[in-house]
Amino acid sequence: MRTVLTIFLIFSLISGLSAQSKKRDRVKRKYRDVEKVSEFIPEVVFRGRVRDIYRNPLKGVSVEIEGLKRKVHTNEDGLFILTNLPAEMVRIKFSYTGFRTKTIDYFLQVGQNTHYVALDLDRAHIDPLPAGIQKREQHIQDIPAAVTTVSGSFAELLSFDDISGISDFIPGVNFDNSGAGSMGFFINGSNGHSGFPEVSPSAGVFIDDVPANYHNGFPLDLLDIERVEFAKGSQNALYGNSAVGGAINLVSKKPEDEFSGSLIAGGGNFESKEIKGVVNVPVLEERIFLRAAGFFRQQNGYVENTFGGSLNGVNSAGGRISIELLPFYNHKVNFKANYIKNNQPGLAMINRWMYEGENEGGFFDYKISLDGTGDPGLQQEFMDASLEYRIFRDENRYWTSISSYRKNSSSDIWDADGTALPALSMDDQRDVSIFYQELRYNFSRKSRCNGSFGLSYQWAANNNTNHILSNDRLLMDIINTPGNFLMPPDNRFPVNPQPLDPVPESDIVLTGDHNENYNIERKARLLQGYLHFTHQLANSIFFAGGIRASYDMLQIQHESEYVDGSPSFLGNYTGASPNLIYMPAEKQIINNNSLIITGQAGLTYRLNEKFNIFFNAHHGRKPRLLQFSWDGNQQIMEGEKINRLEAGWKLSLAGRIFWDVTGFYSTHEGVQTVNWRSTRGDGLLDGEGRAISYGAETGVKAALIKGVELFGNYSWMFSRFDSTDVNGLDYIYAGNSFACSPEHSFTAGINAKTDISKSLRLFLIPWYSYRSQYWFTENNSPGLSQSGYGLLNMSAGMALLNPKITLSLYGKNILEQKYIAGAGHWGGLLGIPVFIPGIPRMYGIKLKWDF
Repeated sequence: MRTVLTIFLIFSLISGLSAQSKKRDRVKRKYRDVEKVSEFIPEVVFRGRVRDIYRNPLKGVSVEIEGLKRKVHTNEDGLFILTNLPAEMVRIKFSYTGFRTKTIDYFLQVGQNTHYVALDLDRAHIDPLPAGIQKREQHIQDIPAAVTTVSGSFAELLSFDDISGISDFIPGVNFDNSGAGSMGFFINGSNGHSGFPEVSPSAGVFIDDVPANYHNGFPLDLLDIERVEFAKGSQNALYGNSAVGGAINLVSKKPEDEFSGSLIAGGGNFESKEIKGVVNVPVLEERIFLRAAGFFRQQNGYVENTFGGSLNGVNSAGGRISIELLPFYNHKVNFKANYIKNNQPGLAMINRWMYEGENEGGFFDYKISLDGTGDPGLQQEFMDASLEYRIFRDENRYWTSISSYRKNSSSDIWDADGTALPALSMDDQRDVSIFYQELRYNFSRKSRCNGSFGLSYQWAANNNTNHILSNDRLLMDIINTPGNFLMPPDNRFPVNPQPLDPVPESDIVLTGDHNENYNIERKARLLQGYLHFTHQLANSIFFAGGIRASYDMLQIQHESEYVDGSPSFLGNYTGASPNLIYMPAEKQIINNNSLIITGQAGLTYRLNEKFNIFFNAHHGRKPRLLQFSWDGNQQIMEGEKINRLEAGWKLSLAGRIFWDVTGFYSTHEGVQTVNWRSTRGDGLLDGEGRAISYGAETGVKAALIKGVELFGNYSWMFSRFDSTDVNGLDYIYAGNSFACSPEHSFTAGINAKTDISKSLRLFLIPWYSYRSQYWFTENNSPGLSQSGYGLLNMSAGMALLNPKITLSLYGKNILEQKYIAGAGHWGGLLGIPVFIPGIPRMYGIKLKWDF
């Protein structure tokens, strides 16, 4: 089998090298010779390029021949090819969301037939919605799945500086950032990370199809982004084991063949400052193109710490350099390198029941007293480099090699008890390295079956060291504070502590300062192969299927030590004594290998280019869970399995309206959750839960008249843990809801603009987002929840068309809604949960110059 595969790969690679050179502004004749023409059956080929009226190539345009089962999409250069055609008169249709559908009658002759097409826009139209979430360019109307895209230009218009704000626009998506490299997405009820990066992510984050998260954070900043794509439901077949609940792909802008650029400067309250710049330079005509981007953002924290400084601020800078090289007529090389550094003051994790602020407003005074080990703060560095090499056989068939190396490091020091008392402080250090190599082939068989298959290898390592300072007496003082909402069943320690083996005359002696360390190193080697395709069964019926095989080689190393100070008596309740968290242990190692098969299948009925109905079935699975219990025992649990059924429709009318609806039903086996009620023999995580989730979501964009567009989305979701676990035993979270999963959420807004002269345009974009009540943990403890709330935001300004200068004003949380952004965390494991306040009212001004 290896020999056959090797011969096939070599043959395909060599065949891609024989072609003719292209000419500027002409269809790429470079693909001619690779079309094998039978000596007995003349080949009929129709190829061309699709552009807008400004000669910009359009990617993902649907090109089909009516009455024949032939349908493809334009590639990233707007090029396409249709093969296996009859030599006769045909009707060819070009459709693209946001543009008028164009139909032409064309007499196909034997041999090459070439045609250029320009698509028109209505005076009132929505922006195009391209998406590459299926590893090929399409427009969103033709993707039979719950997929949403947000363009980089729209995100910039709304003053979104990082990806967290975009999540408000996506139905069924929530984002949580808990510091210490702990951040992640919750999609349609899929368990995210619950404030702990040890939880394997349910939603994979990718940057240009390259994995960006592995038990750690990822760069949030939106630097020179073309679009952000969200795909809901299991995406294992396309994106691997980290995408069991969905995938988020950030698509960077690539170098272009014209000199251009932009410069942005801005500022706002909390002494915020921002500078961002982009420049694109054609270094060598038709051969080498360079694009560079950089940014600097700084903002004082909106929570004042009376012990010094502020919390929840921003201080980050970074840059990217991209080079595109066209060495030969059918070769394309893209190199990209990124560097981002964050030096932030840290997150304000506050105990609401022992608030130490100076004002009467309590928790939302944004003025607290927190101690910490040293100076609290978060430092992060993200570095990566990737090389993409593409060899074209023709417009829709090509090999792609992606090589990437990513290194992330973070250092987070924070007060984990949330009070002015030195009861619990943590110093978390993480280093993550990821190497990724993928070889992929995009195919189009007879212009009827389109898709891709590929092989990949991923090596990842996460080294985590945590230094813990604690004090048993102060911890119990906080736990026993009058008014503390925690009841004994929600706490690993008794609220009124008694000896483990009580003797009537004995007293408990709670110790003082305690110091311990633990180190956990995770390594993974993943060998994966996948196939994904769409096959046209009939003129209106399409079958989509995908499968992935992943051989996972996992390892975890663990060691912990008692450093100094008094032994922790509280550690007895989980078997960790003389430590509080992990019992002292020499280095231990767990190795485990497993084969995981995941897949998806679905049918689409396409009435026409404007309307389709789809039905899909997904089977997804996480990797196995390896961990050590608090008392040092090895634990191996099967990975979470998700089976999902979904159905929906998509409607696009006259380039003015796009409306999609999706309903889903999912079963979850082996759900990975945090052990909020840990006892002796438990570890941080549990992987034995069973649950169901179901719901529906819808999104709409409508250009009512020229210059006025409505946009909105709504999501309804229900989730419940079963009464028994995978072993048939009573489950501790029976009847509870998933964490960070509101039952109802919606966003609605208006994008209005008007030209008051030939060179001056005014714009106004107000939008409102709402989330109903939800829990912060699977424990669903009273008090660890956020009641329903909504945020009103706005962006407004004016734009000069020549020169291209835009002045904009923005406001976030204009009504100054009080809400909690996160809760639980390490303090929650010890009965003293902490809370992160959401942002207050923020506003600012930006000036942009495009050249």
